[in-house]
This record gives sequence, C-alpha cells and structure tokens, in this order.
Amino acid sequence: MEKIFYRDARDYGFLDDKPLKNLTHVVPRNEVVRIARTGNYLYRGDSFEAYQRIKKPIGNRVELTSGIRSIIKQYRLFLNKAYESGGNFSLASRQVAPPGYSYHGLNDFDVGQAGFGELNFTEQFTGTEAYRRLADLGYLNLRYPRDNLLGVRYEPWHIMVSNAA
Repeated sequence: MEKIFYRDARDYGFLDDKPLKNLTHVVPRNEVVRIARTGNYLYRGDSFEAYQRIKKPIGNRVELTSGIRSIIKQYRLFLNKAYESGGNFSLASRQVAPPGYSYHGLNDFDVGQAGFGELNFTEQFTGTEAYRRLADLGYLNLRYPRDNLLGVRYEPWHIMVSNAA
C-alpha cells in the first residue's frame, strides 16, 4: 500500500497535485454531514453549502453520487479500475485518481441525474436535465474539464468546491 501511495502519480501519467499527502489521513466524523438517501457524506461548511445551493433550485432531479472519500475508499476504486485495465495503473489513473490524489478527500463531490445510475459517470450525463440546469445556473465549476492537461478524463459530474489543496 505504501509503495502505491507514496509513488509519484506522474509516473502513471496523472499530472494533478496530491492534496492528501499522509497515508493515515482520517476524515473526522464531527466534520461531516450524512446526506440522506445517498449513502454519502460531505464536509460541513463549503462542501455541504455548495451541495445545498445546487439542490435548492434543481431539487430531486439532481443527486449526490459521491461525496467524501477516505484514502481506503480511493484505494478500492483505483485498484478495481487497475484490475479492469489489466493491471495498468496508467490507464486506471485516467479514470480514477490514485490514492491521495482525489479531491474527494477534501471538499469536491460528484452529482448526477436522479435515476440515471452509472451513466452519471459517463459523458451521457451532459444530456440530462440535471446537467442542463447545473450549467444554466452556473454551478459547473469542474475540476476536470474537457481537454484538461492533467491526464484525467473529462468529468462533467465532478464539482470542484475550492482550488485550495
């Protein structure tokens, strides 16, 4: 685990910064809010407030699809993607940030169209009513826009809460 965590993800072609530099980073329970009917949590403050601002005008058409991710959860997602990619960490890191590199550990979160399922994590999300409303209302502050230079696929569902790492 340490070898994967402390390796520079640039070796895989993932060029974004590493916001969580400590393998033992812990999400303090008293700093999070559970979002009902989603199975996800958001940090109190900026993250929760951003989600509330989105939900108010869009309502139940938009849902939280992924909130805070611990280092362990990010490991699971990354290693599963690496397995699906035949053990290729470079291919995996274009779709899932390596452990320590996900801004879900800080404040970012993912949203989707209610009832759209796994398609929320594809470009097909951009054809949904939820996406159109997010765009119309100016809530699409994307961390990974189209043609980004970070080695990461376009993620129109990933809401960037702050630029700070």
